[in-house]
Amino acid sequence: MTANTPARFFHLLIVLTALLPLALLAQTGAKLEGTVTDSATGEPLAGVQVRVEGTRLGNVTSDDGYYFILNVPVGERAVTFSYTGYQRITVSGVRLLAGHTATVDSRLSAGVFELQGIVVEAGDEPLVPRDNVQTAQRFGSEVADQAPVENLEQLISLQAGVATDPYGQFNIRGSRQGRQAVYIDGILVRSFN
Repeated sequence: MTANTPARFFHLLIVLTALLPLALLAQTGAKLEGTVTDSATGEPLAGVQVRVEGTRLGNVTSDDGYYFILNVPVGERAVTFSYTGYQRITVSGVRLLAGHTATVDSRLSAGVFELQGIVVEAGDEPLVPRDNVQTAQRFGSEVADQAPVENLEQLISLQAGVATDPYGQFNIRGSRQGRQAVYIDGILVRSFN
C-alpha cells in the first residue's frame, strides 16, 4: 500500500492544479444585494427596478423589497433605483470585490411630476351640427381624385343612399317611385303619379 501512496498523491496534485484556474474564474464577479423601502413609511417596495450602470445587469425587487444581482463586474459601480411615482436615485461609488457580496439599501421618496397641458383645437365646422336634422355628405377634390370613376355621375352613384335606375336617373334616399310609405289611420296609401 505504501508503494501506491506517492502515485495517488501525484494524481491528486494534478487534479487540484487543473481545478485551481476554474475556481479562480468563478470568483471574477461580485454579488450585489439589498432592500428598497419607502422613505416616508419604511414599508418595503415591490417591483422597483435596480440597474447597475455601465452594464446590462439588473433586477426587480421582490414583495419584501429584496433584490440581488449576480456576477457583477468588479470595480466601482453606480446602482440606480427607479419606480413609478418615486424619485429615481443613483448610488455611486459602490465598491465591488471579486467573490464578495456588497449590500446597497435604498429609501425612495415619492415624487411629484408635472405634466404639460394638453391643448385640443376644434375644427372650423363641427362634425355633426346640433340644429341640422337632415343628412349631408360632402366630398372634395381629394376624394374625387382617388375614386375609381371617370365622370361626376359615377362619383355620385358611389355615395351612400344613391341608386341609379336603368335610364341613368339618380334616386337619393328612397326617392324611387313606390318606395315611399305613407300611412293614414293605419292604412297604407301610395301615390303613383
